[in-house]
Amino acid sequence: MRKGLFFCFILPGISLSAMPQSNAICQPDSATIYFDTSFNPQWHYGGVWDFSCEYDADGLLTQLLVSVFHEDECLTRRYQYGYDLNHNQISNHYIGYDCSSPGVDYETKSVFHNNLLQYQLKIDYSLHRGLGTLTDSTYFHYDSKGRRICQESFNGDYVPTTTIRYEYGDNEKVVTTERMEGNQWIAVKRVTYSYSEMGLLLNTMTETSIDGVFANSTLVTNTYDEQNNCIGVLTQKWGNESWNNVKSVVNSYDNGHLVLAKLMKWQDEEFVDANRAVYELNEAGYPIVVNFEKWNGNECIEGTWIS
Repeated sequence: MRKGLFFCFILPGISLSAMPQSNAICQPDSATIYFDTSFNPQWHYGGVWDFSCEYDADGLLTQLLVSVFHEDECLTRRYQYGYDLNHNQISNHYIGYDCSSPGVDYETKSVFHNNLLQYQLKIDYSLHRGLGTLTDSTYFHYDSKGRRICQESFNGDYVPTTTIRYEYGDNEKVVTTERMEGNQWIAVKRVTYSYSEMGLLLNTMTETSIDGVFANSTLVTNTYDEQNNCIGVLTQKWGNESWNNVKSVVNSYDNGHLVLAKLMKWQDEEFVDANRAVYELNEAGYPIVVNFEKWNGNECIEGTWIS
């Protein structure tokens, strides 16, 4: 087991986070997830996902292999990452192939020049849709402190499509997304991250643009215990001139290690249980198995999916 990486898997979609974190977080060399497709029939690739990781001397992820198994077939994707001296990601290479009929069907390349990251994506859709090849490019800009300040995306004809701007203030970061519509930029979303003096994320407020004017959309508020463990995450949506509860996640810890994450949804003016994740820890206190269970109204049912 290694330290410095946090993995986050979310149903019904799946999200894999590979951002360097504090040394207090365990960084796995490998992981396997088993899905019960009776609960999630949309998982057309089957019920087993394998992840294998490699790291550099600083604990940064340098290679990730993802294999998805379905009957006697397997789809494997390889991600390779490079970093500058400030640990900013400066390169990304991605190759995917089908084990049953080897051949590259996805490929991405990245090039870095003078604190500017150029990310080029090539997708061969012929294996899936018969549409030929599409190329996209994304450029990342950093300031003198190594903070990302701009992300620019272009389509295959090098026409600008999306720009994301990052602004930093005292205990605050504002991320604004603009899209090209016609011949002008339209701001579509703004996210404000607020932090404590110790750098803990306190809340995340998302605003969406209506006729060019930002309006409140979603507010996520984090709470912490005396050891700075996140014990609660409250999600609210804006409506009728106020923030309205949507869902809440309550976390439980054992000596600073997460052992239970319970999701509750707002229903009939109160929070009711929805599902939970139960973490099995090894002797060092790090999770080696995560069981995801759904609430059926009376109890939690095991085996929804497990990693």
